[in-house]
Amino acid sequence: TTINITATPDTGYILDYLTLNNNKLNGFTFEVVKGDNVVNAYFDIDNMNLLEVACGYIPILSAIYKNNGINIDAINNKILIKNYRGINTIEYDLNKPYDLSKYDLIIGIRPCYITENIIDNCYRYKKDFILYLCPCVHNSKDGKVFDNYKNWINYLKFKTSNFANYNIKFEYFDFFPDKCPVIIGKCVKH
Repeated sequence: TTINITATPDTGYILDYLTLNNNKLNGFTFEVVKGDNVVNAYFDIDNMNLLEVACGYIPILSAIYKNNGINIDAINNKILIKNYRGINTIEYDLNKPYDLSKYDLIIGIRPCYITENIIDNCYRYKKDFILYLCPCVHNSKDGKVFDNYKNWINYLKFKTSNFANYNIKFEYFDFFPDKCPVIIGKCVKH
C-alpha cells in the first residue's frame, strides 16, 4: 500500500524541508510505503523574530542564533554586557508582563522561578514557545507550594491543558543531563 502525503505548514511558518527515514526529500508531497516510517519537518526561522527569555547575564544562546543569521533579542532581569555581539538585550523583570507582540517564537533554557510567568505571558500574547525547564521545585504564582518536582510539573501540565487554542507538549529527551522536560507550546491560529 502506498500513501501520498502533502505537508502544509501553519500560517506564519515556512517549511524548509522534510525528511523521510532520515533522507531529505525534494518538495513537500511524497509517497510512503507501508511500514514503519518517520517523517520530520524542518522550518525556516530566518524570517522570524525570536526572543530568548531569562537569557542569563550574558546571552550566549542568542549569540549562537545571531551568528547563524537568526533575528533574536534577549531579555533578563540583569544583563552584564549590553547588546552582546550585536544582540538587542533588554533588562526587565519577567515577573511582570512583557509585551511580546513583535515576536514569533519565545525560547528559554532553564528560566527557573519565572517559568510560570513566561508561559502565562506567551498565552496572553498567543505566542509559540519552547522552554527547557530547570530541575528546581517552585511555588505557583498564586502561592501553591509543591513538595517535589513531579508535582510542580503536573501543575504546569494541568494549567497549560486548559489553554484554549494551544497544543502543549512536555517532551523528555534521554540525551539531556537530567529528567527535566522541554515544554513546547504551539498556538493554533484561526
